[in-house]
Amino acid sequence: MKRVLSILLVLAMIFILAACSSKSEPVDYTGTYDVIRIDAGDSSASEEEMQDLRDLGFDAVMSFASDGTGLMSIGGQESDFTYDAETGVIHLNGADSKMEFNEEGQLIVTDGSGTMYLEKRSGE
Repeated sequence: MKRVLSILLVLAMIFILAACSSKSEPVDYTGTYDVIRIDAGDSSASEEEMQDLRDLGFDAVMSFASDGTGLMSIGGQESDFTYDAETGVIHLNGADSKMEFNEEGQLIVTDGSGTMYLEKRSGE
């Protein structure tokens, strides 16, 4: 009886591990997003400050191409980046950050120094 129970438990564990290890579908990040807020200690920028920057004619955007590359442009400063849609990791300025969508549909980019909140431009 113990042997049968052990075999059943092993089989159950195998099925559970197989179900958990399946790859999830990559998230579609493609498009252009406005940077609406940055929380990074002394380098933070509120939604109002980011809107003031846009009102002065400066972009504050991140654009994601379908090939895993992108461009960040904030206040005339541009930085290329790469990202992995399957893992939700973005490689920007020599560091890896985690990307995820929050319940409001904003794209959140977080690393050790802070968090950026992005909203996809309408029509994209």
